Amino acid sequence: MDIILHSVVRGLRSRVRLRGAGHGERIRIACVSCAWFAFGCGVAAEGGTVDEFSPSAANPLACHVDGLLPDSRCTPGAAQTSDLGVICGTSTDLRRDVSEVTRERAFAQYGLSPHHAPGAYELDHLIPLELGGSNDMANLWPEAAPGFHQKDQVEDFLHDSVCSGSMGVEDAQRAIAADWTQFAPR
Repeated sequence: MDIILHSVVRGLRSRVRLRGAGHGERIRIACVSCAWFAFGCGVAAEGGTVDEFSPSAANPLACHVDGLLPDSRCTPGAAQTSDLGVICGTSTDLRRDVSEVTRERAFAQYGLSPHHAPGAYELDHLIPLELGGSNDMANLWPEAAPGFHQKDQVEDFLHDSVCSGSMGVEDAQRAIAADWTQFAPR
């Protein structure tokens, strides 16, 4: 957030200088812009305080879910391995290691609180661990119910396809990252 805010202020300063505004005017514009930016990033909780980032028209930097798919700008997918020995021969339990801090960052990136009703969301790997997916932020997103149940079926299908040799692992990784719904049962 600090980096984004710094970039916004730096960009405003350069634009204001081009317009020939004085130092006081640049500071006023920067303060108003920062307040607008902070307002656009926050949502008022029931108690009236700002507690999370909100994907809103006022916050164009927030990530947005597109139906059952994550925002490809924020969650393009990331693979850790394409080794069939790992993918087909080991449990994902050893690779399933997302810290609480990373989990909270993934939810905040999409303007959601990590504290939600049980079963409403799950932190999902776009390229699943079952296909060699990574625990990197580029592969994580808060997936809403009931979509995550459908995606779990797709993950099982693609894992079986890869391990049986009927689909290449890189092909499965690319396909699920592009649009997992193409494999969803209809």
